[in-house]
Amino acid sequence: MLLKNKKISQLKKDLWTNVSKAIRLMSPICDICKRNESEVVHHVIKKSKGNSIYFEMINLVALCKSCHYKVHNVWDHIDNRIWIDRILGDEVYLELKKQSKQIKKFTKSELIEKIEYYKKLIKDL
Repeated sequence: MLLKNKKISQLKKDLWTNVSKAIRLMSPICDICKRNESEVVHHVIKKSKGNSIYFEMINLVALCKSCHYKVHNVWDHIDNRIWIDRILGDEVYLELKKQSKQIKKFTKSELIEKIEYYKKLIKDL
């Protein structure tokens, strides 16, 4: 089916598929432990489908399943900044927090443009 004929909800799913594949290709090893293969793409700032950074690469990290589990079940309850500082640093994290408060309603054409960008990026990787 042509992208322009898809509903926005399907375009968002397609975009996420392409974004997460690109992130895993660019970071084949876990961004936290630097040992295991990356299998999961995680939002640094907790995801909210309406926030402006939902599909932005700066807000995404490639993790192995073990580190992803720790992020959600261990560090999340202590201090998420432990692993965030290791990857991004404090300044980037604070900027992401600020940007995440902005609500963004994506148009069909914006989603299609982003899908096409990530498809090309994947092909070039």
